[in-house]
Amino acid sequence: MISSAHSPRFSSWLRWLVLLAALTTAAATAFGETVRILSIGNSFSENSLRHLPALAATQGVEIIVGEANMPGASLKRHASHWRAAQLNADDAEGKPYRDRRNPSAPPQSLAERLQADTWDYVTIQQFSQESFRPETYEPWAGEIVAAIRRYAPQARILVHQTWAYRDDHPWFAAKMPEASSPSLHATQSGEFLTPATMHAGLRAAYDELAARYGFTVVPVGDAFHLARQMPLWQVQFPDPSFDYKNPPADARPNEPGSLFVGWLWRKAPNAPAATFTLDATHANVAGEYLGACVFFETLTGRDVLSVTWHPAPLTDEQAASLRTAAHAAARPSLSPNSSSTPAPAGAPAAPRSELEQSTDRASSIGFSLRAGESGAPTHGRLQGRRIELLHLKDDTEIGLGTMDFAPIFKAVDTIGALRWQVVEIERYNHDPMESARHSLEKIREWDRV
Repeated sequence: MISSAHSPRFSSWLRWLVLLAALTTAAATAFGETVRILSIGNSFSENSLRHLPALAATQGVEIIVGEANMPGASLKRHASHWRAAQLNADDAEGKPYRDRRNPSAPPQSLAERLQADTWDYVTIQQFSQESFRPETYEPWAGEIVAAIRRYAPQARILVHQTWAYRDDHPWFAAKMPEASSPSLHATQSGEFLTPATMHAGLRAAYDELAARYGFTVVPVGDAFHLARQMPLWQVQFPDPSFDYKNPPADARPNEPGSLFVGWLWRKAPNAPAATFTLDATHANVAGEYLGACVFFETLTGRDVLSVTWHPAPLTDEQAASLRTAAHAAARPSLSPNSSSTPAPAGAPAAPRSELEQSTDRASSIGFSLRAGESGAPTHGRLQGRRIELLHLKDDTEIGLGTMDFAPIFKAVDTIGALRWQVVEIERYNHDPMESARHSLEKIREWDRV
């Protein structure tokens, strides 16, 4: 903590130095080391991580993904297998995992998967059907966390936030019958599920889990929620030209704007033939790319907006919009409405809360600009705002990039109330510490310390 006995200028210098050191450390990790991540989850983890290694490779980052996943697995199921392994190390019930990097290896326990590599990160997630019900998380999450801390103590544990289902999922398509169990089709308060209430419920449950243990949330579900508000990702269904009652063999309807697999022909194990069915839960290539973008920004701290790579068959426009949603979800603290899901570009502005309208209580509000974005924050744009944190984005070392800082500082100085100033650097021309030294010299030259 900075003591009040320090002069404001000395305190400001310390803040700049600490923040620059933190940013350069993150950059060194992102550019200079291989990142190893193990997921403890199910197919939703596989969806989100599928394109992450390829995406990261285009940015000079090697990401190795390991799995301790099972289809449809909940936290309770993972914990149950782990309990079996602890009772009897030779019990097959305690060894449910396969190493996809070594398919010929025998099944493994959770401890064996955690010790299979020196993981930098381990993710945990809840089964999507239970994700919005916080009472389904414990004590099983705690048992998994304890195993991770014991067998992979070096790993940072992340909470993988999953997503709400597509609008035409049967849970949303019709009112719940009187005889149906509310445990799967209603929120904890008894509301009928909609995509919005499912997202709100799972978001609160994951946040509660993360807060309980001090973990970071990887907000993939938030990114889905944001993307579905964008024109490109408002799914259009049903296809008026498709015969759903008598579907042609192997044919699929046209469903533009979907982040989900949708209607398809699928052959279940041991089934005699494929059936035409709706998958309104799992991500298609667009949803998978969206998840990878959120993970990339969360793991590396680098702006995914600068990425250009995307898998086929996404268009450049589609990929750019997904990166926009991912970035907005991964950086919610930079949004004026940081207490709720941030709105994507082009979305209607949400009403400002009482907290946001109170300049005395809105100390968490920040203001962010990226290099190349139009307009500096003027007194008119910021008037009435209590700016405690100014987060600026340049594309290279401070003073060498495209950001014009002079009008920004002038506007903020006019308003006052600024305590912290942060500049994030997108690209380094030198080694991280040299870049930090150059940036600090420029800050001194501008008389900001």
